[in-house]
Amino acid sequence: RGEASFQVRVNNNAPSGSITIDAVGLGDGLASKTVTIGPEALGAPTGLMLGTMSDDTGTVTLAWTAGANSTQHWIAGIKKEDLDAGNVGMEQLLWAAADTQTGHTFTGLEGGKVYLFTVTAGNAANEWSAWAPIREVTVGTPAPTSGGGPGNPFGGSGN
Repeated sequence: RGEASFQVRVNNNAPSGSITIDAVGLGDGLASKTVTIGPEALGAPTGLMLGTMSDDTGTVTLAWTAGANSTQHWIAGIKKEDLDAGNVGMEQLLWAAADTQTGHTFTGLEGGKVYLFTVTAGNAANEWSAWAPIREVTVGTPAPTSGGGPGNPFGGSGN
């Protein structure tokens, strides 16, 4: 009985699927082995937070840590008052392919209004992660600084 080893290389852009390797003529006990090939596990983005805000233009930049093995991110937002009133049609949503893997800037937001934002990650196979926890942002309110600020009034952790 001899030993056999096989190396299979798969192009990163290849579709998911399986491959069967048949060991022929190598003796008893070696028949075939099926290996499933697919994209690495896709992780959800984490740490969605307010990066910067411009009070006079309604510009808000959000930042996050990219989802593991992601190639794209989509971010969604809505005015809290629209959500509370049940107005959640496409005309109320702020919906965009993110500017970068770790951030996006929205402009023209209404000052003094509360917006809710979340982000999801996608991969080359067009699979999508879970949405990140929702982040509430009041436009026209400066971003909190770390340390020394009030605790989360809703009982969660973080700013």
